[in-house]
Amino acid sequence: MMRKPGIIFALFLALCIFACSGKKEPYVLAGKVVNTDADSLFIQLPVDGKFFYRVNSVKVPIDNEGNFSATIDQETSGFTSISFPKTRGSIRTWIEPGYSDTVFIDFEDFSKLAFTGDHADANSLLNNFERIPYFHAFGGKDEKYQKDSVAQRVYDQVMDLNEKELVEIDGLKVKDKITDSFAKAMAMESDLHWKSVFASATWRHYYFKEQLKRKSPYNDEWKELYLKMFDETDLNNPEYLVSNYYRTFAEDYMNLYPRVAGIEDQPDTTLSQDERIRAYHQDRIDNIREKLSGENEELMWSFYLYNAAIQKQYEKVILDSYEELKYNYPETLYDPVLKEHIDPIRAYHTKLEQPMSDKIIMIENADEYTTWEEMVEPYKGEVLYVDLWATWCGPCKDEFEHKEGLYEFLDGKLIKILYVSSDRDEAEGKWKEMVNFYGLEGVNMRISQELFWKIWKDMLGSNTAAIPRYIIVDKGGNMIVKEAARPSEGQKLYDQLASYLE
Repeated sequence: MMRKPGIIFALFLALCIFACSGKKEPYVLAGKVVNTDADSLFIQLPVDGKFFYRVNSVKVPIDNEGNFSATIDQETSGFTSISFPKTRGSIRTWIEPGYSDTVFIDFEDFSKLAFTGDHADANSLLNNFERIPYFHAFGGKDEKYQKDSVAQRVYDQVMDLNEKELVEIDGLKVKDKITDSFAKAMAMESDLHWKSVFASATWRHYYFKEQLKRKSPYNDEWKELYLKMFDETDLNNPEYLVSNYYRTFAEDYMNLYPRVAGIEDQPDTTLSQDERIRAYHQDRIDNIREKLSGENEELMWSFYLYNAAIQKQYEKVILDSYEELKYNYPETLYDPVLKEHIDPIRAYHTKLEQPMSDKIIMIENADEYTTWEEMVEPYKGEVLYVDLWATWCGPCKDEFEHKEGLYEFLDGKLIKILYVSSDRDEAEGKWKEMVNFYGLEGVNMRISQELFWKIWKDMLGSNTAAIPRYIIVDKGGNMIVKEAARPSEGQKLYDQLASYLE
């Protein structure tokens, strides 16, 4: 049975308090973890009942005995995702004002996962359902549904799994083991999840046959079932927003449906790279606005801007579209997390209006270098700290946040930084912009792809490249440390560099 306070006085007192305040009781989630050294966990909370990745996340400490407790003061119900540092797994529960749950987690044996409390049976069922976290990933968990060549058989299989889940949810309702809101949300999620599985299987076959021109069982039956499934689904249903699988399914409709249907516009090859990038983003934003409305448009539009902004490419179209979003949804609940990533785009374009520092040295035509020796010859007599990076590399740009400490250490020393970009020719404008924005003091050059790979294969001994990568070069131009410490490692890097000045 669902939880009911056993003491009439307590119920009366609670009703009086919350009737006066107009607020609902909080939801309480507590638990115990064993066989882990984690000292905290993170709870991803819903936003007004809707799932929006990385918004509203709270950190909850774990005590020395492995116990934790979180009081969540939210007015609306929704799914949570509980994750732990240093682990890839997650556990889910259902937030509902006035209820409480507990969970036991053994990190050496997740089969011992156990729930007690108000939603015990429903939370157990939620975490026992088969769920695929990443769709369209070759070799991913959805691969077993992609191997069958008969579209109708695959569709029937996944929708049968959907139906079985609905039967189990109804079974809990009959036993009064699940609230109506939880049951409805689980049903919505089951529908979206299994439809996304079929969409992923269809796309895999389509991609191999149509895009890679390889042998594939993809045929008209796959296409017809795929299009029919989307056409029969109301993607403007706001009740779908409770699930994280709404984004997956809606993105398929926005981005892949037109390609499978054969109605996608062909790209304009006469545009410059910057114009193509702007057109790419604008087309996808326009697609969201054309096909969705209300809360569904607001969420997907916001998520698109968020996902584009965190790539740190600083496209102005993202900033412009954010302003349009704010005009249309001035009270949007997603603004706090959006603003955090949009503000740097605004700062980026403001910085570009200022002149470049004279401490930044730009080497023109470095893409004509054919050997490592040409790169380092002008700087013999100094120790070099070489930073291999690219404008598309997020971790590379994260390291720039630690450059001030490095510059302070280098002041007055015979050590020079070489920032070596591997960006292609068409990204030269973006490369120069980012050098200016990040204030990369030292020597900046953009080398050819041929030289970049020659360095990796002949000097670093690898057929694959992983950046950022840092190299120390002695005063004679010799590569003496092929994998040096990063700027974020602070003193470890400073000591490493100082040892080659002696």
